[in-house]
Amino acid sequence: MLFVGKRYNVLRNRIESWDYEIDQLLLGTILFVLVAFLYPTVLTYYTLFATTRLAIILMHATLDTISALLNHFPLFALLLRVKEPMRVPGKTNCMFLFLMFCLYNMLSNLVYL
Repeated sequence: MLFVGKRYNVLRNRIESWDYEIDQLLLGTILFVLVAFLYPTVLTYYTLFATTRLAIILMHATLDTISALLNHFPLFALLLRVKEPMRVPGKTNCMFLFLMFCLYNMLSNLVYL
C-alpha cells in the first residue's frame, strides 16, 4: 500500500488516500527491497544448513546403531564355531567323544606294547 499512496486508518477502520513524503517513500522502498531480496537468500541458506545438519545427525545415529550391534553381536563365538567347532563350549559332539576315546585306547595300547 506504500507505493499506491494509501494507508490504513485505525480509528475509522478503513483504507484512506495519503500523500507520503519523500523520506517515507525512500525508507519504505529500501525496507521492501531488503526484505524481498534477502528473504529467499536466508531461506536458501537455512534450508541448506538444516539439511546438512539432519544428514549429519542421521549418519551419526546410523553409525552408533551399527557400533552397538557389532558390540553386542557374538562374532567371535560364531567365527570360532565355523573355524574350530570343538573349542566352543556347550554342545558336545558324541562322535568326537567316541573318536577321542578310540584314539586314547589305541595310544595307550601302543605304550604298553
